[in-house]
Amino acid sequence: MMKANVSRFRKQLKSMPALALVGCITATAAAYAGEWHWLLELFSHFRMQYVAVLLVLALFYAWQRQPVGLGIAMIFGAINVLPIAGLFATQEASQLSSGTEPWVLLSANLNSDNDNVAAVLDNLGAEQADVVLLQEYNLRWAADLAGLSSQYPHQFALPREDEFGLALYSRWPLLSAETVALGDSTPAIVAELATDGGPVRIVGVHLRPPLRQGWAAEQDRQFAALTQLAAETDMPLAIVGDFNATPWSADFRRWTDTALLHNGLGGHGLAYTWPTAIPFLWIPIDACVVNSALRIVAQRRGNRIGSDHYPLVTALATHHG
Repeated sequence: MMKANVSRFRKQLKSMPALALVGCITATAAAYAGEWHWLLELFSHFRMQYVAVLLVLALFYAWQRQPVGLGIAMIFGAINVLPIAGLFATQEASQLSSGTEPWVLLSANLNSDNDNVAAVLDNLGAEQADVVLLQEYNLRWAADLAGLSSQYPHQFALPREDEFGLALYSRWPLLSAETVALGDSTPAIVAELATDGGPVRIVGVHLRPPLRQGWAAEQDRQFAALTQLAAETDMPLAIVGDFNATPWSADFRRWTDTALLHNGLGGHGLAYTWPTAIPFLWIPIDACVVNSALRIVAQRRGNRIGSDHYPLVTALATHHG
């Protein structure tokens, strides 16, 4: 009986590389089919994970001298790398050289259930950002962060008891600030700031996670609304927050291409922001996207704040010319 169990285990162990390869091929096909169905689109967000697994499989098949398996793993690894590599090749905005002195914009999804106020305050104190955009901001967070009014005297907040409250903290005066509906139920903050380099428009967002058909459709409407906002803006513009989408997903790429916007990947690496607790599943769903009047000088992931998201820290400069 024991020998039979050992034999069965060995057979299962030998089949694992082939099963992993089939799984990656299936997930890759689903990712490309996401154009036609919202559920398949979810597979597009984990291309880096597919690349990692396929790289391990390629090394395994090379060691086992199995050229067919090696070739398949390399081909599908390249298929998943291409949409990501293309992002770096098209970030023309990062090549602009002229502009104002850089300033720092920090975006953080606080997580409405996060009770680590000290970590949030320590992080904001250490970063010394000029502008802070917060998501999942509720009345409790408003009270916990009230002491920041001396550091950020100019604030506009929309606390909500669901997961879509927002707040904008700025050391610069707000020329205007309002909430704008995105889709059917979630808001955005649209504010114009009197920065040292001139007026800048900041749009703070937290888009619907596309985890069901209705939410996926609403996220599409939110991207459409943001496209319209970008088209109506005649000044430097940054759209920042939790997009619940990776920049290589079809919906995100279609939005930035249509709206003539640039994200912060070019030349600055990938800032994996979610989920903090499962490193292998890290994906960059928090982003800062700008028009051609702004230049992204640098971008990185911040330190943990007790949330399921890492903050995103972006250095920006206004482009002149």
